[in-house]
Amino acid sequence: MPDMASTWLTAGASTFDVTGIQLEVGDTPTDFEHKTFNDELITCQRYLQILKHGGFSQGVVGTNQEAVRMGVSLITAMRTEPSVSVTGTINTYDGSDIRYYTAAIPYVNSNQAFDWDSDTTGASGSQMTAGRGCVAYSHSNSGGFIISAEL
Repeated sequence: MPDMASTWLTAGASTFDVTGIQLEVGDTPTDFEHKTFNDELITCQRYLQILKHGGFSQGVVGTNQEAVRMGVSLITAMRTEPSVSVTGTINTYDGSDIRYYTAAIPYVNSNQAFDWDSDTTGASGSQMTAGRGCVAYSHSNSGGFIISAEL
């Protein structure tokens, strides 16, 4: 029978997994806090949200035939007013034409929502019809927004 103590330590890809441990400072222990997956997810989303994979805002086509001031509600309230950046390509559709944007100008309203205007730098696709409503959605599941309220 092999000596597991010495072979485990010398193996190339050894792992040691530990769960359910609570480390504390001081002499008085507190009860272990059990949180559901959803509670942990909401706590994490107060710091970072990534919006992509589908429709995430609606707005109107401006007189310049570009999407203007599209509103986005966040999944959960952020811990403070976040910063917003664009990733990939965002599609906008007005019912007949599609326009592609790789940049946007975000306007943060609060820790619960933001608006964005199209940035025509690098825009492509058909010009849309002024006055029509339009929706924004991710392009090939890669486009979207990264919303961060990190410390």
